[in-house]
Amino acid sequence: MENHSLTKRKLVKQIGSCALAAPFVANAVNASAKSLTESTNHLADQHEAWQQAQQIIDNIQTPKIPPVAVALAKFNPQADGTGDNTQVFSKAIEYLHQQGGGKLIVSAGVYQTGPIHLQSNIELHVEKDAVISFFADPEKYQPYVLTRWEGSDVLSYSPLIYAYKKHDIAITGEGTLQGNASADHWWPWRYKWKRGKLNLIEGESQDITRDQLRKMTADGTPIEQRVFKQNFLRPSFVQPYLCQRVLIEGVTLRNSPMWMLHPLVCSDVIVRNVQCLSFGPNSDGCDPESCRNVLIEGCVFDTADDSIAIKSGRDQDGRKHGIASENIVIRNCKMLDGDGAIAIGSEISGGVRNVFVENCFMDNPKLYRAVRIKTNSSRGGFIENIYIRNLTVNKVKDAIVINMRYNEDKIEPYITQVQNIQIENVQVADARRAFILKGDPRLPLKQVKLQSIDVKKVRKEDIIQDVAELTQHKIIVAGKNRQLG
Repeated sequence: MENHSLTKRKLVKQIGSCALAAPFVANAVNASAKSLTESTNHLADQHEAWQQAQQIIDNIQTPKIPPVAVALAKFNPQADGTGDNTQVFSKAIEYLHQQGGGKLIVSAGVYQTGPIHLQSNIELHVEKDAVISFFADPEKYQPYVLTRWEGSDVLSYSPLIYAYKKHDIAITGEGTLQGNASADHWWPWRYKWKRGKLNLIEGESQDITRDQLRKMTADGTPIEQRVFKQNFLRPSFVQPYLCQRVLIEGVTLRNSPMWMLHPLVCSDVIVRNVQCLSFGPNSDGCDPESCRNVLIEGCVFDTADDSIAIKSGRDQDGRKHGIASENIVIRNCKMLDGDGAIAIGSEISGGVRNVFVENCFMDNPKLYRAVRIKTNSSRGGFIENIYIRNLTVNKVKDAIVINMRYNEDKIEPYITQVQNIQIENVQVADARRAFILKGDPRLPLKQVKLQSIDVKKVRKEDIIQDVAELTQHKIIVAGKNRQLG
């Protein structure tokens, strides 16, 4: 791993531009979106709240791609699953970029490649029966780029598809993006994983690098010094970072090294009719982090971790940037295997607000939790104005979980303020436990409203701790009216 360093000049330039994150996103938000955030600050009425959800959707801007199309075939790729097309993709994207942008069409075939870095005004269109197959060799994903790993700033491996400070980008089509992670490649760095057998290599564990990164974060180490010779931090699959107007539509993603779709500090993001299929450790389906104005709809998630997890940075880094994830609508999605179907956290130190989830179907006996909000006293930040309705759940371990003590190994002063969580019309066929609501005694859960929730079958009692304001109506568990608390 010798080629990990950027030149000092490039590194300083890139790190310096990271400090522009807040104004970069803020300038992309029009006046109506700003007024929406202000108006939803303390919403309590369900009808009014869902009107605001529609306003969020109406305000999202779609990418503006010039009406120019070029076939990847023009650049003589190898489409038989052999060779290395990394430079072919790079040259094709640069060619379109020089023309002012357009659509790069990848026709039927199998195209091996290293990382693909998108430019502004570019649409990567993967046609049916086309497979972009990414190498599973970490050396291919150097030099390092500016990214986040589990909410901490770091210079690390390039995501498989990456865009930094770009605008108007899209990934579309009915083709497949194959990450090629497996029990032999990428995933073994997780080392300890309870859901499957990994072919481990002694001395290659993400714990080695993660622990160093966590210490650097706590110590306030400058980002340009967060570079590791022993680097076992798996990259995300698709990561637009500091981008405006992003569309990901129609494609199927398979076997990701880690998080699959990871828009980071972006505005105006649409994820539509995408399939995320990956059964490895930390294979979250879609994790918008510190993003604003996001629509996720019509997607299928079949992963070994959270289907959707909304995040906003971790601990000191997240609090320092202070960029919330807000104005997010999730609808008409299907969640199968996984940890949490709809999750918020736990990396939420920049805050999460104005999230609307509706009309989702969850059906897999291995699904752990239908709704999962998780944080602890190391995070800080806030979670507020969360509206969830019309969920159908077949079998699940825990139906509704709000846990302010998630993985809390020590008590810290950075308590997350969690308030105005409204969940209604949830039908669950079978759950080990219906409700886990665990606040912090120093700052209990506030304004939690549960309405029209029917859990047909349960095996364990609810856990209700440190909830200051709980409103409930028509809660039925195992055929009987249930009064929580």
